[in-house]
Amino acid sequence: MKFSPQQLDVIHATGDLVVNAVAGAGKTSTLIGYAKARRSSKILYLAFNKSVKEEAQVRFKKAGLHHVRVETAHSLALKYMGFQGVDFQSGSYQAHDAKQLLKFRMKDAVADMRYGHHVIQLMSMFCNSHVATVAEVDYLAALTEKEDQEFVTARYDRLIEDTRKFLGMINKGEIPMPHDFYLKLFQLRGPKLSQYDYILFDEGQDASPVMLDVFLNQEATRVIVGDEHQQIYSWRHAVNALQKSDFERKVLSTSYRFDRSIGDLAKAILTTKHHMDASANVPDITGAGGGKADGSRATLGRSNLAIIVDAIEQLIEHETIESVYFEGHFNSYTYADEGGSVFDVLNLYLGNRKGIRDPQMKAFQDFSQLEEFVDNGAQPTLKGILEIVKKYGRDLPSLIKELKAAHVTAEDKMKADRIYSTVHKAKGMEYDEVTLLGDFLGEEKLKELLRRGDVELDPARVIEDINVLYVAATRTQNKLIIPEEMVPMAFKNPEKSSIEVIEKEERHESEWPEELLVWPPSVGADQTPVKREESANIKPYEAKPYEKIRQTHGSAYSKWTDEQDELLETLFVSRTPVKEIAAEFGRTRGAIYSRIKKLGLQEKHFDAG
Repeated sequence: MKFSPQQLDVIHATGDLVVNAVAGAGKTSTLIGYAKARRSSKILYLAFNKSVKEEAQVRFKKAGLHHVRVETAHSLALKYMGFQGVDFQSGSYQAHDAKQLLKFRMKDAVADMRYGHHVIQLMSMFCNSHVATVAEVDYLAALTEKEDQEFVTARYDRLIEDTRKFLGMINKGEIPMPHDFYLKLFQLRGPKLSQYDYILFDEGQDASPVMLDVFLNQEATRVIVGDEHQQIYSWRHAVNALQKSDFERKVLSTSYRFDRSIGDLAKAILTTKHHMDASANVPDITGAGGGKADGSRATLGRSNLAIIVDAIEQLIEHETIESVYFEGHFNSYTYADEGGSVFDVLNLYLGNRKGIRDPQMKAFQDFSQLEEFVDNGAQPTLKGILEIVKKYGRDLPSLIKELKAAHVTAEDKMKADRIYSTVHKAKGMEYDEVTLLGDFLGEEKLKELLRRGDVELDPARVIEDINVLYVAATRTQNKLIIPEEMVPMAFKNPEKSSIEVIEKEERHESEWPEELLVWPPSVGADQTPVKREESANIKPYEAKPYEKIRQTHGSAYSKWTDEQDELLETLFVSRTPVKEIAAEFGRTRGAIYSRIKKLGLQEKHFDAG
């Protein structure tokens, strides 16, 4: 492989190093070159997660680099600790587990779950931190909402003690051990990985503080690699290691994934950080890729809610696609990691308590209690599920059944008409064509928020939301379809461009509306949100319930018949207004536009010749 001057600069560097690489810059290829230049040395490569580890193992092995050992932080810790006969926890502990094990009792079920949530959050924060004791965790500083701060302050000493008790039960083997716990034990042991000459820390922009502490205390030559603008996991207690070390710095600013127009757009997106931080570093991004085509078409959203809504509309309502694939498994979009599925929430919504399986959901007397729990900042992963349930109601099971029936296997992923994913699940992925939904934070929305005197924005969180949009836009190899309001105002799209901008007037009424700033996006993990009412202080988006759509559009979300297609063609050819056609079929205008496009009626009758 021929390396660029920047890549060669990294490969031949000596001493501790930070490599800041833009999206698609050939980071792994550069590390392979780095390892090839040091064949007589023992190298440890720390991968971000299991899938990255497995991919890296294949690539290093293919390159004949048997002196490189690839591990994740957890796999390294597990092998070092040498546990035998330990019962490991599957998934995360829930607030309900904390209540059952610690036997606390607050004024009502909502307060119980809220307190339990803080026990679990504090335990998670401690296990992912570099500190040695729970008391050293500055938990109050991590709470952004006044209500949360007041709730925790009134119970702080008890919270510390209960969290210690919970950790003690894990340490004694009385309850299953979560994976973050043994990583913490590993760090507290102060391990010395003296068998390695070099340690490479990948995805350093989203480093776990506990593993970063282990890494920085090694005598080997240390190399941190990542993209500081792809930091999107700070809500999971991650820190940007690229900014927390004084190592020599190198850059990889040329992307071999996409072309110049995408590179210019990516830089323009990052430049919007200057609204929050005038000194924010924005790299030069040179797009030198594109051209590789695998036929994959992906739709990316910021939240699970946006993804599910679009999939239902495109597959069932508009029938523009026939097969789908959801990155990270479909169930991850309908389940909250801390407990509760869309079906549990639906049964609570419909008053069918006998149908609720999750013990945490059973703790709530009715749907209003669950809403109060979510509004108080606990269980934010449930927010999207609540909105889905309120939108589709009792029709949700049949809609999900249709989505699952259309879902292809992982082996046939590239054959799917549409791949759906949140940005967090698409991290590290690339697709031939990418369509962005409208629930990201664009510059237009950001400037609107900044103009309002009643809005208090956390600069760090806004900057990370800009990172989310940057990561989304840079998943494409050849074509990006992006809503107009997501495009930075200073960006000028060239005439011959790989970017298709969807103007507002071209978007159908049924497409996902503009979303307010909610933190964090739905990613299926423990989260600490910015409440809508106080932190963003914007009127929340109220999803139009499925039943209401059916009331005004009786045939909405039903399959088109051959007879209906024939009638649609007749009405279209006679130039009947779309509004009248929609009324005739009992469907939305967006559905009519999509069906006309799918049948190719415009080209067939008016564009020929």
